[in-house]
Amino acid sequence: SGLNTSNVTDMSGMLYGCSGLTTLNLTGLNTSSVTTMNSMFYDCSSLEELDITGFSTNNVTSMHSMFYNCANLKNLDVSGFVTTSLTGMASMFYGCSALESLDISKFNISSVTDSSSMFGNCNNLTRLDAPRNDRQLDMELPAPMNKHIWKYQTTGEVVTGVTEAGMYVREIGGTT
Repeated sequence: SGLNTSNVTDMSGMLYGCSGLTTLNLTGLNTSSVTTMNSMFYDCSSLEELDITGFSTNNVTSMHSMFYNCANLKNLDVSGFVTTSLTGMASMFYGCSALESLDISKFNISSVTDSSSMFGNCNNLTRLDAPRNDRQLDMELPAPMNKHIWKYQTTGEVVTGVTEAGMYVREIGGTT
């Protein structure tokens, strides 16, 4: 409280390596001028609860490795993120091995050029609500998702596995 971040444009590595941190509420943090959030919570490996629902991300262009190795993070609400300026999200959730579901369905990925390993080592992620977009991204989805039936959001075509599904998938129930 009382921390003035209204003019801060780069929050890269802000909490880098805070491995002893278990709970964090940043709802009041002013991020309206921020353009870079790379590695912001990198290796906060003990973090179980993170509230960033008040984040303004309208100007953010890069979120590379933002939650990298937040291995104990069970829930993460990024549904309010405005990503119209976003170009980089490589390894954004890499190593978030406790996450079981994630809703990024409102993400605008039209300007994204790098999404490699976005979900790498997210071994418990079995539900991903992804954006409706006609643009395919090079995105690695975790192995547990191979057990589910998926549907392209743009065409409604049902597929099994994830090799073809890429970013357009949403679990519709059942397993193969």
